[in-house]
Amino acid sequence: MSTPNPSTDRGSTARWRQVSVIAAFLGCATVPMAKANDDVQIKGPVHLIVSYTPGGGAIDLTARALQRPLQKELGVRVLVDNRPGGSTKIGTDIVRNAAPDGTTLTIMSAPGWVGFYHSKIFDYKPWEELTAVAQVAESPFNVMTVSGKSLYKTWGDVVSASHKSGKPIKAGSPSAGGFMQLAFERIMKKFDLKGIYVPYPGAAPGRNALLGGEIDIQMDSGAAFQPIRGGLIRGIAISWEKRYPLQADIPIYKDLDFGFELPINNYVIWGPPGMKPALVKRLSDALKKATDDKDFIDLIQTKNAMLISFKPGAEIVQETRKTEQEWGSSLDAVAPR
Repeated sequence: MSTPNPSTDRGSTARWRQVSVIAAFLGCATVPMAKANDDVQIKGPVHLIVSYTPGGGAIDLTARALQRPLQKELGVRVLVDNRPGGSTKIGTDIVRNAAPDGTTLTIMSAPGWVGFYHSKIFDYKPWEELTAVAQVAESPFNVMTVSGKSLYKTWGDVVSASHKSGKPIKAGSPSAGGFMQLAFERIMKKFDLKGIYVPYPGAAPGRNALLGGEIDIQMDSGAAFQPIRGGLIRGIAISWEKRYPLQADIPIYKDLDFGFELPINNYVIWGPPGMKPALVKRLSDALKKATDDKDFIDLIQTKNAMLISFKPGAEIVQETRKTEQEWGSSLDAVAPR
């Protein structure tokens, strides 16, 4: 095709100018578009804060399972950074005060935070202040366990032994206050038992205490399933509405006439306050793809019996508000004085 000659073709000249104007406009239009893309690029390594000790706990386990597939999707290094202490407040405060650029995130159970807030551990509501990015998995809030070497085979055995001996039942848990302590105290009252509640800085220290004979039962969570399957510990009760599909041999609270049910424990990625919607979407999309990774599914669901369950952040915040409305006053009653 020949180039239009302005001296001989006035119509072509007009069309040529029109095309030039459109081209110039499109060229300008690409500038803000490129900037928008730059806004969602995460620069530098991502620190995924875990507010519990390394190893053994469901939150730490989920963070480490996410590390490789999330790193692949984001194109930057993802570092699991354990900051235990203060019933998750130390790690949560780090994220609360971080820059909202996507390089500092945390993974935490929203109902867990509700419990800690009403236990007077937090003076703010983390689920309202931090940015909810997405949920990646869920599991029962409580898996009650005994040592694999224990003479107790069932919850009924624990009750009978305590009634006979008159000795209190010593229970370990990953933290003070919250849903675990509420559940333990309700169960003790229901069965007319004396109990001693012993908080630990994570599931792993509590499990070590269980295996060492320091406590009788452990108020554990989703990470209990793998050692249960390995025979290290024994599951005697699960907080779930129906028989838990990935561990249906363990009785649920309803089977044992506990008289109540706990919320579902979720594993949610959170960022600092003030994150831009485009950045939240970038992270959420990356997390969605990460949960489809075969190694993530194998470790979380196949080996550890936790359910892969992706939900957007906005949905989690709404669910958490309902949880607080339903459980707040009961949690206040077991708050440390």
